[in-house]
Amino acid sequence: MKVYGPALSTNVARILVCMEEPFGQVPAFKDGDLTLFESRAISKYVLRKGGSELLRESNLSQSAMVDVWIEVEAQIFDTAMSAITFECLTKPTFMGGTTNYKIVEENVAWITDIMERPSVKKVTKLMKIPSPKR
Repeated sequence: MKVYGPALSTNVARILVCMEEPFGQVPAFKDGDLTLFESRAISKYVLRKGGSELLRESNLSQSAMVDVWIEVEAQIFDTAMSAITFECLTKPTFMGGTTNYKIVEENVAWITDIMERPSVKKVTKLMKIPSPKR
């Protein structure tokens, strides 16, 4: 399996985490004759091929909840995490800019607030995801 795209991209990083591979280079993926793009689709493929139970596909209800949280990550959390990544990594490393810590702190506070909600804690407990430490 090969992943193409910059390792510093949040989309590529998402794939690499699923592959447990520390390096990678536009997310594009090739496995034999199969070529995929889109980091979430690639991540799901890698998990399925590896036989991971992270997608909970053997249980329809749990699998549906995984689908919900994949959408939540894509539609809600990705914006905040991308802002943090840009400010802390992309801007200073590749653009020679200075990190705007106000933007970082606002986004970290927003994510922490969401993760502390009782409904999120209940779901993360069911999915055996540790709550963030303060």
